[in-house]
Amino acid sequence: MKYEQVNELKSSLEKQIDKLNKEQAGLESKISDLGRHIEALDRSKSKDISLNNRLLSLKEELKDSEQSLSRFKAKKSELQDSLIDQSDLQRAMVITSPIWDTLFPAEQKRILDFLLKEVDYDSQTGTLGLTLNENGIKLLNEEVKKGAG
Repeated sequence: MKYEQVNELKSSLEKQIDKLNKEQAGLESKISDLGRHIEALDRSKSKDISLNNRLLSLKEELKDSEQSLSRFKAKKSELQDSLIDQSDLQRAMVITSPIWDTLFPAEQKRILDFLLKEVDYDSQTGTLGLTLNENGIKLLNEEVKKGAG
């Protein structure tokens, strides 16, 4: 993966995170409004069936909105965990360092398992395509930092 690709991936992820932040803010505002409406209806202690039905409807809508908000937060967290930059990639590229040749094959395999998500080989063109695992790069960087610390 070239540094330009890392920057493009990072930019794309940041745009997705910004979009989720805006949608999250909208949901939080909606949840707040629903909460106020529900409180007002609860305080009215009305026996009116239509108001009670409206209260139940608002509570259901609130529950759905809170579930959506949880999904947005989980997705945003997942995207933030996937963010890598050039320095992350550089530290993870232990396979280009002299230390690589000193590692046992099992350790080399473990590192490659961290780094690679997918390997594609085109026999007609003789090309090899590697898809890096962003989460694996982050985990490997954490290990490198722990080892250096």
